[in-house]
Amino acid sequence: MTNLEQARRAAGSGYLVASRYRLRSRIGSTGSAAPWLAKDQILDRDVVVKPAIATPGLPKAAIAEARSRALREGSAVARLAHDNIVDLYDVALDGDDPWMVMEYVPSIGLAHALALRTRLTSMLAAQIGAQVANALAAAHDTGLLHRDVSPGNILITNGRNPGRVKLTGFGLAQPADVQFAHLNVIGTPGYLAPEVARGEQATAASDVFSLGATLYAAVAGMSPFGPATDPIAQLNHTISGQVRPLPVRDEFATIIMRMLETDPCSRPSVLEARNALASIAAGSDGTASFVLSAPLQIPPGEIPFWQKRTAAGARTDRSVLRSPLSTTLPSAATPPSAPQSAALWAGTSTPESSLPAPSAPRFKPRPIVVDPEPEPVRYSEYGEGELAEIMSTNRLSLIVALLLLGLGLGAALIVGMIVSQI
Repeated sequence: MTNLEQARRAAGSGYLVASRYRLRSRIGSTGSAAPWLAKDQILDRDVVVKPAIATPGLPKAAIAEARSRALREGSAVARLAHDNIVDLYDVALDGDDPWMVMEYVPSIGLAHALALRTRLTSMLAAQIGAQVANALAAAHDTGLLHRDVSPGNILITNGRNPGRVKLTGFGLAQPADVQFAHLNVIGTPGYLAPEVARGEQATAASDVFSLGATLYAAVAGMSPFGPATDPIAQLNHTISGQVRPLPVRDEFATIIMRMLETDPCSRPSVLEARNALASIAAGSDGTASFVLSAPLQIPPGEIPFWQKRTAAGARTDRSVLRSPLSTTLPSAATPPSAPQSAALWAGTSTPESSLPAPSAPRFKPRPIVVDPEPEPVRYSEYGEGELAEIMSTNRLSLIVALLLLGLGLGAALIVGMIVSQI
């Protein structure tokens, strides 16, 4: 690589990745592996690109292994086609460096919502969790683990199809049957499963734990291992499996605490977790299949957090994608109590094929009005009767004025004739 090319890469914005993707602006964090909003020069569309690996300081053998793994994992992720997963379009080689090219989704991240001190009800968290678990089930079916389920990797769309849940962050994904001799602890502090924090191999149960920790944070405002002010202490708590009780007591808390069991064998499968969360969200008026396929539903009269404008007017399109080991969440007071669901979770697994047919949503979606409607144009400050009276008076005044004008002109004409005869 020439010095000019190195300078262009250091500058970042404007750099052309793999002679095709023009970098425009960073999204979220500013680290070397942070994603970029870019323009596909061939298809003329917005995409998100990010380095698949961070190579500075690694020995050549480790770099070669990392590149090979990135290409292999990219191929596995690209085969996923799911409504709740951000699509991977390409793994582009820029020189020898692989870059992941992903679908651009105008959205707000769950991490960003929590940073704004948004606390979710159990009902809304159950809807989000059911759809994320549905995405994980699809990934696990292909033999792929996520390894970094956390608030920073869960997006809620706010573009043309608002309220859709999307799971991203498959850059750390790993085929379940691949064992690495020197596997580092990879993930987001506060959401790692205890066995992963101890350096053991991740499993499907590890993804279930991380999803449970994420949903815990959505309603409690912090991870089950406490605030992220001290990542080292948080990691120590994670290794020991010391989970704080949820501040809510309902069927949602029951399934979450089961997902957070220290022993992986005691946790529900991803399908059990999905079906339980979908049943809680559906309540007595809806169906699990509707929860899994529909946009997020909220009670009438509420404004969804993914449609709210921030106080500073900040953009919310993928601004909260986080790199591993960087997501921090503020502590918060106990959230208000969540509404109870009418349907109790039975603790059994329901095959997806036996889920009931879609039905009407539990809550009727409320149109989101970003700006208030303008006041109707007022053509008059008077009532209809007052206006008629004023117009009648004006007509009379006009007639009198015309008569006076006619009399004046007639008098002037007579005077003029008299003067001419003299």
